[in-house]
Amino acid sequence: MSNEKHYLITTEFRIGEIVESITRVCKSAMRPEACQAEVAQGMNCGSFDKDMYSRPCFDIDGFITYPSSIKEIDESTFDLLMSHIEFYPLEQNESELSQDVKEFLEATV
Repeated sequence: MSNEKHYLITTEFRIGEIVESITRVCKSAMRPEACQAEVAQGMNCGSFDKDMYSRPCFDIDGFITYPSSIKEIDESTFDLLMSHIEFYPLEQNESELSQDVKEFLEATV
């Protein structure tokens, strides 16, 4: 797909008082915000929650995830990072996103 972009996406998660982050490499033709939201929701398969911790997030049984950062990278950097950082396969069309991700995007616009 010629209009695909390569990204380095960091997702924060919270379980009780533990707050950490995970970074993944991705590629997609979707807008960056949709990519970030899909990775965050895919990390825990949680439901959209508009106000938890004063920020939109995804929650399942107290396992909270939310987008942290996204950086567009070139293809050679993507190829190098693929051997060191987990790849996350993204949808290629925003119409295929889950309802929870769509609600997240609507709430953050």
